[in-house]
Amino acid sequence: MVGATLAAILALFGPDPGLLADATRAGRPDRVALARGLSEAGLPRLATALLTEALVAERTSPLKTAAALDLYPILLRGEVPPARILASLDGAPDGDLSDRHRSARAFLVGQSLLAARRPTAAIAQLGRVAPGTPHYAPARYLLGVASFRARGGGLKTAGAFFKQAIVDAEFGPQSLVPAVRTARRLALLGLARLHYEVGELEVALYYYAQLPVGAPETVEAEFESAWAHLLRGDLQRALGAIHGARRPGQHPARHELHLLAGAAYLALCQYPRGRSELTRLQKIYLAPLEKLGHSADEHLRSDADPSVLVGPSSPLSRAAVGLLRAQPEVRAAEAQLAALDAEATMLKAYGTGGGFETAPLLVRVKALRVVAEARRRSAIRAGARRLVADAARLSRKTGLLMVDLLEEEGKSLEAGIQAHRTGAIVKAKPREAPVLALGADWQRWRFDGLPWADELGAYRSTTPSLCSLDLEGGEK
Repeated sequence: MVGATLAAILALFGPDPGLLADATRAGRPDRVALARGLSEAGLPRLATALLTEALVAERTSPLKTAAALDLYPILLRGEVPPARILASLDGAPDGDLSDRHRSARAFLVGQSLLAARRPTAAIAQLGRVAPGTPHYAPARYLLGVASFRARGGGLKTAGAFFKQAIVDAEFGPQSLVPAVRTARRLALLGLARLHYEVGELEVALYYYAQLPVGAPETVEAEFESAWAHLLRGDLQRALGAIHGARRPGQHPARHELHLLAGAAYLALCQYPRGRSELTRLQKIYLAPLEKLGHSADEHLRSDADPSVLVGPSSPLSRAAVGLLRAQPEVRAAEAQLAALDAEATMLKAYGTGGGFETAPLLVRVKALRVVAEARRRSAIRAGARRLVADAARLSRKTGLLMVDLLEEEGKSLEAGIQAHRTGAIVKAKPREAPVLALGADWQRWRFDGLPWADELGAYRSTTPSLCSLDLEGGEK
């Protein structure tokens, strides 16, 4: 009869007879030792799967649990924790574990509960993570996220947890651990978003600016800073932030930058530039997605396989397929599948060269791949629906902004015609600054502006406002 722990394992990996026989046979292989070897051999996903098995199957063994926790990676971005398995450890006995290992397991369980959309239960686990451990700052960050979700917008509580994560990451004994540094950056981003949420744009911009130059989160910060500057009416910095967000490794919603730039240029009475931005948005983003909207009902039903939308026989254009595959969740799911295939190939090569039995491990890879394929289908469906909704939203805003732009451009032309009839002299437009040659190691995409004096990688536009015509003998 399969025990509760094995039933939990099979819930993730499927009813595999080989796995069942291996787990119930006396003298079975040490999962933790095998995971260590797999990790050293460059097979991290399979190694983590075995560590997850060990944490569940050996939950009553402090030595085995501690050994598995010492190897388990701390991941805050880019990976989905096996929520269904680790969440099952909620309430597991930990009295025989050290404080460090108790904190490590509480973090993993809390993170999984949060991924499983159980924020209240996650708070109880994450709150048990002790200071001084490498899991403390990441746990404080996740507590902020969980508090916001559990209490329907507990901004003050979430902000307090984010600040605790930042302080521990900067001054705590684990400040050099990569996951702790990641927690600091994510907490800064979280604080900026909380202040943006309540309209405190100056404070939000302060926290966005605290992110290290070149950090993965800076593209998100530039994108969101562009909105904050635009809402404050600081058009020069808004255009500078838009330029920063267009760097390589762009924000997933980068096409919205055309809308922001169009609005900023409209406010500066730079009508040709504004119209150019809106036209590019229509051409490279909105037009390719029209057919996706028409195909949505047919291919996004719950009983349909949405994979056809990104396959070789996709009804969509190549541009639309590229936009769909660029969605963060789709890109992550496809990367996971590719990584699992690579690990399977490596595992087979190790088995051929080393002469050891790889079949049980290949079964695990296959089971993990089934889960990843299901996640990919779900990601494609969610990504396509988001694109359809996003395209409809941006199309409406683009249409409204284009009407405003054309109306203002018409008024400007009428003013020029009237000035000509009355004999007024229109002074020359201010000269725009030339494009700076900043060297090969600078970001190399065209921008009419200047770098901010106090921060490498940030920009201020020098695009002048043309909104007021200075007319001799005429009105200003």
